[in-house]
Amino acid sequence: MPGRRKSDTQGPMPQARGLTLAEAAAYCGVTPATFLAWRRAGLVPMPWPGTRIYDRKALDAALDRASGIVPRSRPTPYDEWKESRDAREAQAHQAGEKAAR
Repeated sequence: MPGRRKSDTQGPMPQARGLTLAEAAAYCGVTPATFLAWRRAGLVPMPWPGTRIYDRKALDAALDRASGIVPRSRPTPYDEWKESRDAREAQAHQAGEKAAR
């Protein structure tokens, strides 16, 4: 339609990923002072390097970890290697114990 902006036809604007301190605190449901205390305690991440902007997705991940809701993810090649190595070491340890008896 003439005179309409493109954004008017695309629905609401998406939520910003970057949040100010006040927005990040409100997003987490706490005051800015509590948010800063959580940050000092390592419960929530620092802002993006060189800015005062917090990443909404990093906040979600931190809150999920703190509450025990950790999304299942596919193991990385490192995770698979470490699991395999740990299993080999455990078998070797058990074999050594049996030989010592």
